[in-house]
Amino acid sequence: MVHVRYRTSWFQLRKMNPLFLLLIPPLAALLIVGWILFWTAFTHLHWVRFYHRIEQEPPSLSRRGWLRFYLHTLGAALEIIWWACAHMFQDGLREPTGEQTGPPVICVHGFHMTGSCMWGIRRRLENRGRPTRSVFLGSPYQSAEVYAKPLARVIRDLRSQFNDQGFDIVAHSMGGLITRKVLADDPGLAASARRIVTLGSPHHGTGLLSRIRFGPVYRMMSLDSPFIRALPDLRASAPSTEVTTVATEQDLIVYPVSTCFLPGSRQITLKGLGHLGLLTDPEALDAIVEALAPVPHP
Repeated sequence: MVHVRYRTSWFQLRKMNPLFLLLIPPLAALLIVGWILFWTAFTHLHWVRFYHRIEQEPPSLSRRGWLRFYLHTLGAALEIIWWACAHMFQDGLREPTGEQTGPPVICVHGFHMTGSCMWGIRRRLENRGRPTRSVFLGSPYQSAEVYAKPLARVIRDLRSQFNDQGFDIVAHSMGGLITRKVLADDPGLAASARRIVTLGSPHHGTGLLSRIRFGPVYRMMSLDSPFIRALPDLRASAPSTEVTTVATEQDLIVYPVSTCFLPGSRQITLKGLGHLGLLTDPEALDAIVEALAPVPHP
């Protein structure tokens, strides 16, 4: 009897009004948009409370500026979702169509992301003659040791493939910490790192995790965590590497702004962008390209 009811139910589903079925995609899209806006507002509230708790004024925007910020964050999130669908299995090496202008660039994603989120950065770099390779660190809520293994493997593969030309790294968010760990654990790899650009990386932790805790990720990225205290500075682990650290004042995920900077690095502060905007906004992409530009010969 149960089997008959199931078949009847499926038959009734197939007989549903086609107009209702046509509503499913827009309803799903509306749900996604609603979730993105809810999460942005939720993290915005925690961001404001954090700054008030440390008795500082949060970086300000006008009302119109905040409206643009929310719309920009929504657009960045939807673009990254599209990249995840269209380029899910394209983390491998991509060569520029024209002349190669520099060594390969390894793109390292952050927490709860995949290599596809770096697609806009890769495309911009490839258009300027740079080979690129993304790396998938693994599923969320793992330890730094787990995340470090695939990145170290990709670096070794590219060194062999490009005859030890060296490499550059662009790392977003948690990817910056994993990059630092890999280079600290293997001085041989660190010696081949030419330039590193980190985007919104919690080099000193993030205030978001003072209230929201994510297991191993919390222990890794909370403010002044034991992991961060034990992690060598890039000046010690990769002294010959040029480092650029990029932050945005309105980053609702990694804050305060100063946590994104490393001593001795070139520091760039953007305004009006969110955490995801560092992956999609032309101003952020221009900063990356400029930081990795070939050094002109005298």
